Amino acid sequence: MAHPVYVCECSDNNQLHFGAIVCMVGTRYKSYCSNIVRTLLVEPTAEMQANYDLLLQVEEEILNKLQHGALLTPSIP
Repeated sequence: MAHPVYVCECSDNNQLHFGAIVCMVGTRYKSYCSNIVRTLLVEPTAEMQANYDLLLQVEEEILNKLQHGALLTPSIP
């Protein structure tokens, strides 16, 4: 049986504001641990949006280069 682990980052009296919200759920079954993490952008600043777009492009480029059996070697100019 999976045993959930609860961790709560509780807020104080300071008002919350829009930006990046990180949600994580994890569980453990015997010796196997798994986590699911999602980042939600709510009314992001232009800088946050630009950073997200850049990271999304990097991820897409990496996924396009992955092939079964290929060795991953760094490309140093």
